[in-house]
Amino acid sequence: MWKVLLLLFALLLVQAGAKLHRVPVYRQKNFVKTHGNVKAELAYVRAKYNAVGAVAAATATGTTAGNNTATTTASLPKEPLANSVNLEYYGVITIGTPPQTFNVLFDTGSSNLWVPSFQCVSEACQDHMTYNPTVSTTYKFNGEMITMKYGKGGVSGFLGIDVINVNGMSISNQTFAIVTSELDNDYVDVSFDGILGMGYESLAVNYVVPPFYNMVTQGLVATPVFSFYLARNGTSQQGGELIFGGSDPSLYKGSMVYTDITEQSYWQFNVANATLNGQVLCTNCQAIADTGTSLLMAPLDVFSQIKSVLGIGSADIFECTSVAAMPTMKFAIGGKVFGVPSSAYIIQEGDTCSLGIGGISTNFWILGDVFLGQYYTEFDMGNNRIGFASVSGLHYTADGGASSLKQLRILEFAALLAVLWKVLDYFN
Repeated sequence: MWKVLLLLFALLLVQAGAKLHRVPVYRQKNFVKTHGNVKAELAYVRAKYNAVGAVAAATATGTTAGNNTATTTASLPKEPLANSVNLEYYGVITIGTPPQTFNVLFDTGSSNLWVPSFQCVSEACQDHMTYNPTVSTTYKFNGEMITMKYGKGGVSGFLGIDVINVNGMSISNQTFAIVTSELDNDYVDVSFDGILGMGYESLAVNYVVPPFYNMVTQGLVATPVFSFYLARNGTSQQGGELIFGGSDPSLYKGSMVYTDITEQSYWQFNVANATLNGQVLCTNCQAIADTGTSLLMAPLDVFSQIKSVLGIGSADIFECTSVAAMPTMKFAIGGKVFGVPSSAYIIQEGDTCSLGIGGISTNFWILGDVFLGQYYTEFDMGNNRIGFASVSGLHYTADGGASSLKQLRILEFAALLAVLWKVLDYFN
């Protein structure tokens, strides 16, 4: 009888491990994030959003309870992500036949796919993988010119069509940008070669259909959902996972908390309020979840208030002695409160520190990896909603939110009692 029980237990373990397919990814040499890097990224993010223009604040708000799209079935396609000092996440795709390999940034803050051309002579192209359409038997000519501007810089080139493979999922006839000129040096030192945008189609330049839309229409994913787990302390080999077609409940604690998308371009939603050390930063404000932004960006007036509350005034760099005592920033989303501790929004370099928070001249917040690294995030395009849940091992949710530690312990204890009860009932 005990042998039968052990066999059943072993089978359960095998099933649990086989639920989601994992593929190892590799990354370029790691680098140390400095205060100078932060300044450079602030400029890049501001250019990225100011070029497109501020998204109008939507008045519609809403929260969806229940109907969690987390799945327990096997073979959910996963794209493991590599992590570069907690501030850059990218994965591997291939383009063409035979396949040409690229590291790309999976960016929910844009909607186009682009990679450098072998004809590109810009400095930023020199140390990255480039695409050569002449050696791909599945390449189809399009030729339409495309420019994606980011402030004073950006990228330009022409459109092509080829097969794109994302962790075993082959997207046929995908239109993408083949970049022949990178107009500034923003991409010289980055670890990725190009960008795969995962925003809504309305955001796409030249009305190009984004890759995820084609994944859905070509039946490569069961449901129009993808989700991100970003490992804030990941190794150089494993920085998290991008999961297509659903969510993996083993990567988060408690229930997923959903809120409706208010503007179908970026992944934009309503924040009931944001507070810091008891002071209200905003109410009924708009925010965007952007995996292509490593920082947390606030409207300029709010950013000034944040610095005032933290007591750092106009300084960009300050001593780290007071960091441990700095308060948790809290966001009320979908009826729950999500916290970002100082350990996440402060960047330390030696004995000096700087904020992983910046100011931007928009009427919405941009919640980048500083926030998303704390919470497993589900992007549900089918229901036009976004969901957040506490990452396994992190319990920053405040005020009895999505996964308070006390609630988790009660649930775990109840589950243990249920298992023990079944075992005793079996022997009786």
